[in-house]
Amino acid sequence: MLNTADAIGYNSRQQYSQKAIAIMQSVVNAPTVGQWDSKSVAQVHKFQSSRSQLGKADGKVGPSTLGAMIGELQYVNRVADANVLKLFPYNMPSTPQQQGAKNPVADFTQNLTMPFRFERFKGLDPVLGRITDRWRAACVFKVHVGLNPLLTEDEACRYEYRQFIRGGIWTRAGNEIWKTRPNSNAALKVPAYAGCSPSIGLPSAAVTSTVLEETLWKEDGEVRQPKDRFYGHRVSALVRDARCQDEWLPHQVGRDYYLSDQPSIAGTWPGTTVEVWMELYFKGFIVEVEEDDEGLTRPIRVVQSKDWVCHSQTMTLSNYFSAIPV
Repeated sequence: MLNTADAIGYNSRQQYSQKAIAIMQSVVNAPTVGQWDSKSVAQVHKFQSSRSQLGKADGKVGPSTLGAMIGELQYVNRVADANVLKLFPYNMPSTPQQQGAKNPVADFTQNLTMPFRFERFKGLDPVLGRITDRWRAACVFKVHVGLNPLLTEDEACRYEYRQFIRGGIWTRAGNEIWKTRPNSNAALKVPAYAGCSPSIGLPSAAVTSTVLEETLWKEDGEVRQPKDRFYGHRVSALVRDARCQDEWLPHQVGRDYYLSDQPSIAGTWPGTTVEVWMELYFKGFIVEVEEDDEGLTRPIRVVQSKDWVCHSQTMTLSNYFSAIPV
Protein backbone atom coordinates (compact mmCIF):
# COMPACT_ATOMS: atom_id res chain seq x y z
CA MET A 1 0.00 0.00 0.00
CA LEU A 2 1.32 3.43 -0.91
CA ASN A 3 1.68 6.10 1.76
CA THR A 4 3.09 8.95 -0.32
CA ALA A 5 4.53 11.04 2.52
CA ASP A 6 6.07 7.99 4.19
CA ALA A 7 7.64 6.81 0.91
CA ILE A 8 9.08 10.27 0.14
CA GLY A 9 10.52 10.44 3.65
CA TYR A 10 12.07 6.97 3.44
CA ASN A 11 13.60 7.58 0.02
CA SER A 12 14.99 10.94 1.10
CA ARG A 13 16.68 9.36 4.11
CA GLN A 14 18.60 6.95 1.85
CA GLN A 15 20.70 9.93 0.69
CA TYR A 16 20.60 8.97 -2.98
CA SER A 17 22.38 11.52 -5.16
CA GLN A 18 20.41 13.81 -7.45
CA LYS A 19 21.82 11.96 -10.46
CA ALA A 20 20.86 8.57 -9.00
CA ILE A 21 17.30 9.74 -8.29
CA ALA A 22 16.95 11.02 -11.86
CA ILE A 23 18.12 7.64 -13.20
CA MET A 24 15.60 5.82 -10.97
CA GLN A 25 12.88 8.15 -12.19
CA SER A 26 13.74 7.34 -15.80
CA VAL A 27 13.45 3.61 -15.05
CA VAL A 28 9.95 3.95 -13.58
CA ASN A 29 8.80 6.48 -16.22
CA ALA A 30 8.50 9.43 -13.83
CA PRO A 31 9.60 13.02 -14.57
CA THR A 32 13.39 13.11 -14.11
CA VAL A 33 13.55 16.00 -11.65
CA GLY A 34 16.28 14.54 -9.44
CA GLN A 35 14.31 14.77 -6.21
CA TRP A 36 11.56 12.72 -4.61
CA ASP A 37 7.97 13.82 -5.13
CA SER A 38 4.50 12.26 -5.22
CA LYS A 39 4.68 11.35 -8.93
CA SER A 40 8.01 9.59 -8.44
CA VAL A 41 6.94 7.39 -5.53
CA ALA A 42 3.64 6.62 -7.31
CA GLN A 43 5.62 5.35 -10.31
CA VAL A 44 7.94 3.36 -8.03
CA HIS A 45 4.80 1.80 -6.49
CA LYS A 46 3.59 0.88 -9.99
CA PHE A 47 7.02 -0.57 -10.85
CA GLN A 48 6.98 -2.69 -7.68
CA SER A 49 3.37 -3.84 -8.27
CA SER A 50 4.35 -5.37 -11.62
CA ARG A 51 7.16 -7.42 -10.04
CA SER A 52 5.90 -9.95 -7.54
CA GLN A 53 9.43 -10.86 -6.43
CA LEU A 54 9.74 -7.44 -4.78
CA GLY A 55 7.07 -8.27 -2.20
CA LYS A 56 4.92 -5.41 -1.01
CA ALA A 57 4.58 -2.35 -3.21
CA ASP A 58 5.07 0.73 -1.05
CA GLY A 59 6.93 3.26 -3.22
CA LYS A 60 10.09 2.91 -1.10
CA VAL A 61 13.37 2.31 -2.93
CA GLY A 62 15.28 -0.14 -0.75
CA PRO A 63 18.02 -2.60 -1.76
CA SER A 64 15.68 -5.05 -3.56
CA THR A 65 13.86 -2.39 -5.59
CA LEU A 66 17.18 -0.75 -6.43
CA GLY A 67 18.51 -4.13 -7.58
CA ALA A 68 15.53 -4.61 -9.89
CA MET A 69 16.15 -1.16 -11.35
CA ILE A 70 19.82 -1.99 -11.91
CA GLY A 71 18.74 -5.18 -13.68
CA GLU A 72 16.48 -3.19 -16.01
CA LEU A 73 19.31 -0.81 -16.85
CA GLN A 74 21.79 -3.63 -17.49
CA TYR A 75 19.29 -5.36 -19.77
CA VAL A 76 19.20 -2.33 -22.08
CA ASN A 77 22.98 -1.81 -21.83
CA ARG A 78 22.77 1.39 -19.78
CA VAL A 79 25.87 0.23 -17.93
CA ALA A 80 27.02 3.69 -16.80
CA ASP A 81 23.62 4.44 -15.25
CA ALA A 82 23.53 1.02 -13.58
CA ASN A 83 26.97 1.70 -12.09
CA VAL A 84 25.71 4.97 -10.59
CA LEU A 85 22.98 3.06 -8.73
CA LYS A 86 25.47 0.40 -7.62
CA LEU A 87 27.11 3.04 -5.44
CA PHE A 88 24.23 2.49 -3.02
CA PRO A 89 23.18 -0.70 -1.16
CA TYR A 90 21.33 -3.08 -3.48
CA ASN A 91 20.28 -6.72 -3.81
CA MET A 92 20.10 -8.17 -7.30
CA PRO A 93 17.13 -10.46 -8.10
CA SER A 94 18.03 -14.12 -7.80
CA THR A 95 16.71 -15.61 -11.05
CA PRO A 96 17.38 -14.73 -14.70
CA GLN A 97 13.77 -13.67 -15.16
CA GLN A 98 14.03 -11.33 -12.21
CA GLN A 99 17.41 -9.88 -13.20
CA GLY A 100 15.78 -7.16 -15.21
CA ALA A 101 14.63 -9.62 -17.89
CA LYS A 102 12.64 -6.67 -19.04
CA ASN A 103 8.88 -6.89 -19.22
CA PRO A 104 8.13 -4.90 -22.40
CA VAL A 105 4.67 -3.90 -21.11
CA ALA A 106 4.32 -1.15 -18.52
CA ASP A 107 0.56 -0.58 -18.90
CA PHE A 108 -2.34 -2.37 -20.63
CA THR A 109 -5.80 -1.01 -19.82
CA GLN A 110 -9.28 -1.10 -21.33
CA ASN A 111 -12.18 1.12 -20.25
CA LEU A 112 -15.77 1.62 -21.39
CA THR A 113 -16.07 5.39 -21.81
CA MET A 114 -19.59 5.56 -23.26
CA PRO A 115 -22.18 2.84 -22.48
CA PHE A 116 -24.55 1.77 -25.25
CA ARG A 117 -27.06 4.45 -26.19
CA PHE A 118 -29.37 5.44 -29.04
CA GLU A 119 -28.31 8.38 -31.23
CA ARG A 120 -30.11 10.15 -34.07
CA PHE A 121 -28.72 11.88 -37.13
CA LYS A 122 -29.42 12.65 -40.79
CA GLY A 123 -27.74 10.18 -43.09
CA LEU A 124 -27.88 8.37 -46.42
CA ASP A 125 -30.13 5.32 -46.57
CA PRO A 126 -28.11 2.82 -48.64
CA VAL A 127 -31.28 1.20 -50.02
CA LEU A 128 -33.39 4.29 -50.70
CA GLY A 129 -30.38 6.28 -51.89
CA ARG A 130 -31.47 9.49 -50.11
CA ILE A 131 -30.97 11.32 -46.83
CA THR A 132 -33.32 10.10 -44.09
CA ASP A 133 -33.75 10.18 -40.31
CA ARG A 134 -31.30 7.60 -39.02
CA TRP A 135 -30.77 5.96 -35.63
CA ARG A 136 -27.63 4.40 -34.24
CA ALA A 137 -26.99 2.17 -31.21
CA ALA A 138 -23.37 2.64 -30.13
CA CYS A 139 -20.89 2.49 -27.29
CA VAL A 140 -17.27 3.62 -27.01
CA PHE A 141 -14.35 1.91 -25.29
CA LYS A 142 -10.68 2.82 -25.10
CA VAL A 143 -7.51 0.75 -24.92
CA HIS A 144 -4.07 1.97 -23.88
CA VAL A 145 -0.82 0.09 -24.26
CA GLY A 146 2.25 1.60 -22.60
CA LEU A 147 5.54 -0.09 -23.36
CA ASN A 148 8.51 -0.14 -21.00
CA PRO A 149 10.19 3.32 -21.16
CA LEU A 150 13.59 1.61 -21.18
CA LEU A 151 12.93 0.10 -24.61
CA THR A 152 14.82 1.74 -27.43
CA GLU A 153 12.82 2.87 -30.45
CA ASP A 154 13.92 -0.21 -32.40
CA GLU A 155 12.96 -2.47 -29.50
CA ALA A 156 9.58 -0.78 -29.08
CA CYS A 157 8.76 -1.30 -32.75
CA ARG A 158 8.96 -5.07 -32.18
CA TYR A 159 5.64 -4.83 -30.31
CA GLU A 160 2.18 -4.12 -31.69
CA TYR A 161 -1.47 -4.51 -30.69
CA ARG A 162 -4.04 -6.92 -32.10
CA GLN A 163 -7.78 -6.97 -31.33
CA PHE A 164 -10.27 -9.77 -32.03
CA ILE A 165 -14.06 -9.71 -32.01
CA ARG A 166 -17.05 -12.06 -32.15
CA GLY A 167 -20.68 -11.81 -31.00
CA GLY A 168 -24.27 -11.25 -31.97
CA ILE A 169 -26.60 -8.38 -32.86
CA TRP A 170 -30.36 -8.77 -32.68
CA THR A 171 -32.85 -6.12 -33.86
CA ARG A 172 -36.60 -5.92 -34.27
CA ALA A 173 -39.06 -3.19 -35.25
CA GLY A 174 -42.61 -2.88 -33.94
CA ASN A 175 -44.17 -6.23 -33.08
CA GLU A 176 -41.69 -8.42 -34.92
CA ILE A 177 -40.69 -11.65 -33.16
CA TRP A 178 -37.17 -11.84 -31.75
CA LYS A 179 -35.01 -14.19 -33.81
CA THR A 180 -33.23 -17.09 -32.10
CA ARG A 181 -29.98 -16.41 -33.93
CA PRO A 182 -28.49 -12.95 -34.52
CA ASN A 183 -30.31 -11.30 -37.41
CA SER A 184 -28.22 -8.13 -37.84
CA ASN A 185 -24.60 -9.28 -37.74
CA ALA A 186 -24.19 -8.32 -41.40
CA ALA A 187 -24.60 -4.67 -40.37
CA LEU A 188 -21.27 -4.73 -38.51
CA LYS A 189 -18.48 -5.13 -41.06
CA VAL A 190 -15.34 -6.95 -39.94
CA PRO A 191 -12.54 -7.80 -42.39
CA ALA A 192 -11.84 -11.38 -43.40
CA TYR A 193 -9.21 -13.06 -41.21
CA ALA A 194 -6.32 -14.95 -42.78
CA GLY A 195 -5.61 -17.00 -39.65
CA CYS A 196 -2.24 -17.85 -38.11
CA SER A 197 -0.29 -20.65 -36.48
CA PRO A 198 -1.87 -21.96 -33.25
CA SER A 199 1.55 -21.78 -31.59
CA ILE A 200 1.49 -17.97 -31.55
CA GLY A 201 -1.36 -17.77 -29.05
CA LEU A 202 -3.84 -15.83 -31.19
CA PRO A 203 -7.13 -17.22 -32.57
CA SER A 204 -5.83 -19.33 -35.43
CA ALA A 205 -8.75 -20.35 -37.68
CA ALA A 206 -9.15 -18.40 -40.93
CA VAL A 207 -12.56 -16.77 -41.52
CA THR A 208 -13.46 -15.58 -45.03
CA SER A 209 -16.60 -13.54 -44.30
CA THR A 210 -16.54 -9.75 -43.99
CA VAL A 211 -19.17 -9.44 -41.23
CA LEU A 212 -19.36 -10.05 -37.49
CA GLU A 213 -19.42 -13.79 -36.69
CA GLU A 214 -21.28 -15.12 -33.65
CA THR A 215 -18.81 -17.87 -32.66
CA LEU A 216 -15.69 -17.32 -34.78
CA TRP A 217 -12.99 -14.90 -33.70
CA LYS A 218 -11.83 -12.41 -36.32
CA GLU A 219 -9.14 -9.75 -36.19
CA ASP A 220 -10.89 -6.43 -35.67
CA GLY A 221 -10.54 -3.53 -38.06
CA GLU A 222 -12.25 -1.79 -40.94
CA VAL A 223 -13.42 -3.16 -44.27
CA ARG A 224 -11.90 -0.79 -46.82
CA GLN A 225 -11.02 -0.54 -50.48
CA PRO A 226 -8.57 -1.35 -51.88
CA LYS A 227 -7.20 -2.84 -48.67
CA ASP A 228 -8.69 -3.62 -45.25
CA ARG A 229 -7.20 -1.88 -42.20
CA PHE A 230 -6.62 -3.63 -38.86
CA TYR A 231 -6.21 -1.99 -35.47
CA GLY A 232 -2.85 -1.73 -33.74
CA HIS A 233 -0.55 -2.28 -36.72
CA ARG A 234 2.14 0.40 -36.68
CA VAL A 235 2.14 0.68 -40.46
CA SER A 236 -1.54 1.67 -40.53
CA ALA A 237 -2.34 2.96 -37.03
CA LEU A 238 -2.75 6.63 -37.82
CA VAL A 239 -6.41 7.52 -37.28
CA ARG A 240 -7.82 10.10 -34.90
CA ASP A 241 -11.14 11.96 -34.72
CA ALA A 242 -13.72 12.90 -32.08
CA ARG A 243 -14.55 9.28 -31.15
CA CYS A 244 -12.16 7.00 -32.97
CA GLN A 245 -8.42 6.69 -32.49
CA ASP A 246 -5.94 4.06 -33.62
CA GLU A 247 -2.49 5.45 -33.09
CA TRP A 248 1.03 4.69 -31.86
CA LEU A 249 2.66 7.81 -30.41
CA PRO A 250 4.88 9.48 -31.18
CA HIS A 251 5.08 9.10 -34.96
CA GLN A 252 3.98 5.44 -35.10
CA VAL A 253 7.29 4.30 -33.57
CA GLY A 254 6.62 5.25 -29.95
CA ARG A 255 5.90 3.31 -26.78
CA ASP A 256 2.24 4.38 -26.34
CA TYR A 257 -0.72 3.01 -28.28
CA TYR A 258 -4.21 4.50 -28.07
CA LEU A 259 -7.38 2.92 -29.42
CA SER A 260 -10.83 4.47 -29.17
CA ASP A 261 -13.38 2.10 -30.73
CA GLN A 262 -17.10 2.62 -31.37
CA PRO A 263 -18.99 -0.63 -32.02
CA SER A 264 -22.35 0.37 -33.50
CA ILE A 265 -25.29 -0.50 -35.68
CA ALA A 266 -27.47 2.01 -37.56
CA GLY A 267 -30.69 2.07 -39.52
CA THR A 268 -33.38 4.32 -40.95
CA TRP A 269 -36.08 5.29 -38.47
CA PRO A 270 -39.16 3.18 -39.38
CA GLY A 271 -41.67 5.37 -37.56
CA THR A 272 -42.24 2.72 -34.91
CA THR A 273 -40.39 1.14 -31.99
CA VAL A 274 -36.87 -0.16 -32.61
CA GLU A 275 -35.25 -2.63 -30.22
CA VAL A 276 -31.61 -3.70 -30.24
CA TRP A 277 -29.60 -6.33 -28.34
CA MET A 278 -25.83 -6.29 -28.88
CA GLU A 279 -23.49 -8.84 -27.29
CA LEU A 280 -19.90 -8.29 -28.41
CA TYR A 281 -16.86 -10.17 -27.12
CA PHE A 282 -13.33 -8.82 -27.49
CA LYS A 283 -9.79 -10.07 -27.02
CA GLY A 284 -6.87 -7.66 -26.95
CA PHE A 285 -3.29 -8.84 -27.42
CA ILE A 286 0.10 -7.20 -27.14
CA VAL A 287 2.26 -9.17 -29.55
CA GLU A 288 5.88 -9.37 -30.56
CA VAL A 289 6.20 -9.12 -34.33
CA GLU A 290 8.72 -9.62 -37.09
CA GLU A 291 8.85 -8.15 -40.59
CA ASP A 292 8.19 -10.24 -43.66
CA ASP A 293 9.89 -9.79 -47.03
CA GLU A 294 7.43 -7.01 -47.95
CA GLY A 295 8.12 -4.99 -44.81
CA LEU A 296 4.80 -5.94 -43.18
CA THR A 297 4.70 -7.28 -39.63
CA ARG A 298 3.39 -10.62 -38.43
CA PRO A 299 3.00 -11.78 -34.83
CA ILE A 300 5.41 -14.37 -33.50
CA ARG A 301 4.22 -14.54 -29.87
CA VAL A 302 1.67 -13.11 -27.45
CA VAL A 303 3.20 -11.02 -24.66
CA GLN A 304 0.01 -10.10 -22.78
CA SER A 305 -3.75 -10.42 -23.36
CA LYS A 306 -7.03 -9.07 -22.05
CA ASP A 307 -10.72 -10.06 -22.52
CA TRP A 308 -13.86 -7.94 -22.19
CA VAL A 309 -17.51 -7.79 -23.21
CA CYS A 310 -19.67 -4.94 -24.52
CA HIS A 311 -23.30 -5.87 -23.78
CA SER A 312 -26.23 -3.57 -24.44
CA GLN A 313 -29.03 -5.67 -22.89
CA THR A 314 -32.33 -4.80 -24.62
CA MET A 315 -32.37 -1.20 -25.88
CA THR A 316 -35.73 0.28 -26.87
CA LEU A 317 -36.28 3.42 -28.94
CA SER A 318 -39.98 4.27 -29.19
CA ASN A 319 -39.65 8.05 -29.64
CA TYR A 320 -37.11 9.06 -32.26
CA PHE A 321 -36.45 12.42 -30.64
CA SER A 322 -35.53 10.81 -27.32
CA ALA A 323 -32.30 9.57 -28.96
CA ILE A 324 -29.17 11.69 -28.51
CA PRO A 325 -28.59 14.05 -31.48
CA VAL A 326 -25.15 13.77 -33.03
